Amino acid sequence: MIIIYILVFGLLLRASILASLALWWNHNTPDLSKRKELEHNSTGYNVYKNGKQVGTLIGSFHLQLNYTEQEALTQYFKKQLEKHQTVFTEVPLTHLANTGGVEDTLYRAASTNTNITLNYFEPLSHQQALLARSIILFNGIKHLNSKYQWIHKRPELAKILHQQILSITPLLNTIYNLFTDNAHTKFVAEHQQKGLARKTENFKAYQQGTALPLTAEEGYMLCMDERDSLYSNKLLAAEDGWLTVVGAAHLAGTNSIVDYLIQAGYELQGFNAYQEATQDR
Repeated sequence: MIIIYILVFGLLLRASILASLALWWNHNTPDLSKRKELEHNSTGYNVYKNGKQVGTLIGSFHLQLNYTEQEALTQYFKKQLEKHQTVFTEVPLTHLANTGGVEDTLYRAASTNTNITLNYFEPLSHQQALLARSIILFNGIKHLNSKYQWIHKRPELAKILHQQILSITPLLNTIYNLFTDNAHTKFVAEHQQKGLARKTENFKAYQQGTALPLTAEEGYMLCMDERDSLYSNKLLAAEDGWLTVVGAAHLAGTNSIVDYLIQAGYELQGFNAYQEATQDR
């Protein structure tokens, strides 16, 4: 019986600690401005330094593509890999297999090429920690007070901490719903509807060859400025002959990879990646 009491006490103590962190160890989205558009806003770029091509930069769309699009992109990447020695993706390419998105087609193409070297900008746990840092609490979005630098240095620890706090939010939101005529559920429904409309807008722009920047809140949630600085520095240190495939938003606006490369003296020749890959289909 004593053991049961101890277990119950332990569970209540854990729940109270996590609830306290969820309620008070957070902040609202700062009042930030959206990234400003650049003269360049393409979804693909041939990158040159002193007149010599050093790499190719392609923006991706992470969500499900149809079968025809997947087949076209797979064949396109097979041809691209014949021209490059190294591939850079956001996270290890194996984690992006079977997702149905652009990186999935790159994975299929790379799996048959033994001459290519696969690199990535950050471990998967880093992105998982970032995604779990922002939570929907009550009728708004809150961000846990974890600094990007700490997450970058200790992604596994940050992921565990964030996910533990995230696990208590359904209980808090259920209690909130009981006293607010389901205000939390209404907020989630509205948020999801806006998100779906935003994804539709992004994909239409992607098909037309335009990389759209994220909203200010999305950019803050995903630490886009810090991550694009990290990605760019790795590309600047890379040997010539690289192919980089990242979310199209990483190519859009000020403080993007494109912006950093231009500031570093590179010349960029833009193209519509989607159209180039699917035009023969």
